[in-house]
Amino acid sequence: MILQGIVMPVGQLNANGWGITSAEIANTIKSLKQSVVRLCPDMAHSCDLTESKPHEIGAVIDAWYDGTNINAKTKINSDNAKSMVKTGKVKAWSVYGQGDQQDNGFVVDYKNKSLTLVADPAWKSATFNVAASKRFTLTNSFSKDDIMADDKEEAAFIASLDKKIEDSEMAIKKEVGDLIASKDKQINDLTDLVKKQTKDIADLVASLKPPVKPEEKDETPMYASKDEIEAIKGSIKTDADINKLVASRLAEAQEAASLQAAVANYKNFAASKNIKIEDTLFAGKTSAMVIADLAILETVSASVAVPEPMYQSIPDEFIDDTRKLTVGIPDGKGGWN
Repeated sequence: MILQGIVMPVGQLNANGWGITSAEIANTIKSLKQSVVRLCPDMAHSCDLTESKPHEIGAVIDAWYDGTNINAKTKINSDNAKSMVKTGKVKAWSVYGQGDQQDNGFVVDYKNKSLTLVADPAWKSATFNVAASKRFTLTNSFSKDDIMADDKEEAAFIASLDKKIEDSEMAIKKEVGDLIASKDKQINDLTDLVKKQTKDIADLVASLKPPVKPEEKDETPMYASKDEIEAIKGSIKTDADINKLVASRLAEAQEAASLQAAVANYKNFAASKNIKIEDTLFAGKTSAMVIADLAILETVSASVAVPEPMYQSIPDEFIDDTRKLTVGIPDGKGGWN
């Protein structure tokens, strides 16, 4: 049986989102002429994925471009496939090949590997007609590998395919499980690291602060609660999330240390100027805000400083008798006010 028809339109994406441009016509036709024809048990492409020899039912004997579409002529050797074509069970075909798909969906360096009879083609125009047929005798020269597999072989093939799919699913599940376990370990390690860094920074700040009275002791907990840690673990999915969390926690710790130092400097300066400061002054402020407030306080304090007194020289008429000196301002007439 000879089948002939459109294989694919040029410049048009199919239902699977790919296609070829005019630049790929030459190598598509060349590789198409070297392709086999298959019919898979599910009338799709499952046997193409394994390049199954038992499901090869013929070969492409010619291919050409008609100005719009790439066409092909095939020779079908399988009686089972011929029967399905004659009864109208299959009316279309679909290519199977390899290439590099670009962002726009079109493929470059396309190499066709098979032309497969299917029930639902990716290009709706990819249908064929019976061009010619011939009667074969029982002594035809085709080998067992060239005809459709019998029911037992098909069952064995499908079973082996199911086994491969099951093995693949198990491998994927194991890989995902290992990845989750690895991420859980990274999260736990990160939690321990954040705790240690928070404690180290708290110890450093405590060493820089003057002793405080018992009633002034800061009772704010330095560690995250169990619920907070679980929330953190749930939000981390990638290495980028981990790095982002570490950076965030370090920034928070550094800001806390900077704020403590800025408040201490502000209080020390205020005390040197006999200025009473309430802790509420610093509520809701960042270290940068406290540093800016201290700069303003220092400027104002400098502007109101008491100048050194300036003294006038002793007038000539009193230089020999300082008993006549008094405190006042010269009146410009030889006297003092």
